[in-house]
Amino acid sequence: MTRPLSATIHRFPSQSALCPSSTAECARIAMSSALVGFEHLVSGRLEHGKAVLSGSVATQAERQFIERSVRRLPCVTDVIDDIVVRGPATAAGGSRVSSSVTTEVVQPIMFLTRYCTLNEDTLADAINDSLRALNNEIHGDAGSAEAIVFYHGWHSDAALIDVAIPATDALDRPRTANLRASILPQDKRNVVPTGGVAGLRSARRQLRLAAGASISDQLFRIWQRVPLRNGVLPADWLSSTVYCSV
Repeated sequence: MTRPLSATIHRFPSQSALCPSSTAECARIAMSSALVGFEHLVSGRLEHGKAVLSGSVATQAERQFIERSVRRLPCVTDVIDDIVVRGPATAAGGSRVSSSVTTEVVQPIMFLTRYCTLNEDTLADAINDSLRALNNEIHGDAGSAEAIVFYHGWHSDAALIDVAIPATDALDRPRTANLRASILPQDKRNVVPTGGVAGLRSARRQLRLAAGASISDQLFRIWQRVPLRNGVLPADWLSSTVYCSV
């Protein structure tokens, strides 16, 4: 685990120190929107234009992404960053699970969140609906060549899913209640499922054991990167490699 010798302070005197509303609720909503995707790893508070960040992330790229997201808030003049970059966790488990730290370029994504029953047809319909909405907003008729589907908040027969597509200008786009931005995790483990929802569940069990069985679902997300065919999911999409990051 590495920690900065001292907190990093960024000052932006050209921005207003006041939110459109000076209430605590305004500050809470603004900070929540900036930390989306990392809210269980990083905490922040916003008081009189000063954002104070603390917590831990796996990579420097994630730390920089969070800084930039907070810096974009119109009500922020200073950022005090005390986020720890903890480095990659050591995986344990069977030989089918691998752990790696990639040096790939940081990949911003835009995503929509749905709550969906874990049924193959229902999942496919929900994901394709979200892809159509994302492509209309971001790529228009061209569409995206790839989908990234995150699974979290698991229940016995349902889960929250974040349906994402790459978007290089994700941070510069306006956000809505549903359309949000993040980056692909860079510290990840992976396993190849056997296919279908049963294979997805099996991959999740293996990855949970590798990450630590006691880790909360709130800190554990798995995802798949799926090449699209004419903008929609291929028939064998659930057989795509499953990744996780904690």
